Amino acid sequence: MATPHVAAIVALLKEAHPDWSPTAIKSAIVTTGWTTDPFSGEPIFSEGVTDTKLADPFDYGGGLINPNAAKNPGLVYDMGTTD
Repeated sequence: MATPHVAAIVALLKEAHPDWSPTAIKSAIVTTGWTTDPFSGEPIFSEGVTDTKLADPFDYGGGLINPNAAKNPGLVYDMGTTD
């Protein structure tokens, strides 16, 4: 069920910031994700063979999307392959 939720958040971000590129939207989502559970405060571990590595925003399955923070991330990395 993750893909429909992420697609909806991307649509909301595109509505709020129509001038953002796909790279900027991805940056906003990745850099504002929670690496701790917002309700319990427990750390989230990265997905893999063992759950010994604490998650960081760049791990696959390594966090929870924070849509409110993604709407206004402060800094957005918007670089392409030509930059």
